[in-house]
Amino acid sequence: METNHQVTLSRADIEKIASRLPHRVRRRFESDAALTDLAAEQPSLDEVVADHEREVTASRVEAALNAAMAGLDSQDRLIFELRFREGRTVAEIARALRLDQKALYRRVDRSLASLLTALQAAGIDKAQALKIFESAAVSFEWREHTKGTLPPGPSPEKGEREWS
Repeated sequence: METNHQVTLSRADIEKIASRLPHRVRRRFESDAALTDLAAEQPSLDEVVADHEREVTASRVEAALNAAMAGLDSQDRLIFELRFREGRTVAEIARALRLDQKALYRRVDRSLASLLTALQAAGIDKAQALKIFESAAVSFEWREHTKGTLPPGPSPEKGEREWS
């Protein structure tokens, strides 16, 4: 260091500085045969393309579903939220909303059929929609569609006890 770089520090000072530097691990070289069994760090091009296609389809499904839900009346949107977001049975919903259970089954079926028709009109077939819904790539904002339809209720803990 003194000869090549004209450093005027003593050897003890240089060793003290060197001890504070992080320890570096030497490079290790592997043969090509050892590298063939290692997994790639990046996804394959096919996976990237498939992910992109799923995202595009998911955004189309989400937009179509949001538009279709906006076309339903507020009570139908509330029924859908209770049925599909909250996981309540039609019988529970009928009791909670004081509706005829048989009529509610028919109403849910009609609403589902109208949603399916709206998705098909947007160019989304049933298989695509089911594939997207199973992958959880679509986020649906229930509160946007049911705003003002839910009466003020109990706390989530008390509500869970009442539904049980």
